[in-house]
Order: sequence, then C-alpha cells, then structure tokens
Amino acid sequence: MEQHIALIACSKAKLSYAAQAKNLYTGTRFRRARRWAMRHGVTEVFVLSARHGLLRMNDVREPYDESLAEKSPLALRDWAWSVCRCLREHAAPITHITMLADDEYAEALRPLLPMLADVSYPLAGLDETAQKAFLAS
Repeated sequence: MEQHIALIACSKAKLSYAAQAKNLYTGTRFRRARRWAMRHGVTEVFVLSARHGLLRMNDVREPYDESLAEKSPLALRDWAWSVCRCLREHAAPITHITMLADDEYAEALRPLLPMLADVSYPLAGLDETAQKAFLAS
C-alpha cells in the first residue's frame, strides 16, 4: 500500500486549552495546508511541532509557545532526527512526502527526509502570497 504523507507546521495561533492537534492549531496557514492535503489524496497528515516533534492529527496536547527559531543548531538537528524516527515508526512504508511547512521546518528536515521517501517541496521559494494561492488550489 502506498503511503503519501504531508507534513505541515504547527502555528503560533492555538486554542487556550488542550485539544487534538487538528483542532489545537488555529492559524490560517495550518488550516489551508490541512485542507490542501485532504483535497490532494494525501494518505495521512502529520504536524511538525517545535515542542513535540511529530504529531498525528488526533494526538492531544496542551497549548505552548515555542518555535524552531529558539533552538540551537544541535537542538535543531536532534529535533529533525526525532521527527524522522517517528515518521519511520508511525508511517512506514512511506512512498512520498509532501512538505507543506514553511522553510524553517523544511530546511531542518531536508537532509534527512530523502532517506525515507521521495519528497516534494511545493512551497519552497514562494512568497507568502504565492504560498496562499498554492494552498488554495
């Protein structure tokens, strides 16, 4: 069975109480990326969380305020390895990964994801307006 997954970044905007990841993050980009993935035949969508690493949509978490920008290079590398280990455990075998997260998340994972599957970066190099247009397609 082919496994096409999408990775989307968490958002700064969150509910004020614990909720499933699909509901916890309330940012416009998060919602648009999730809808895009559902419209384009993605098998499963995962959230890239600065605090928790990889989350499934039904994982329940408390709100938090943390970003990858706050991590040291060593902590960022450890975060990326942790995300890839979790992907291998939860989504194997993966045949394709669509990265719908912003560059900060995508670049941290870029050296590692090709070891798991083919990867596409449809938002890479696009400004915010172009990214919004793509996610609306």
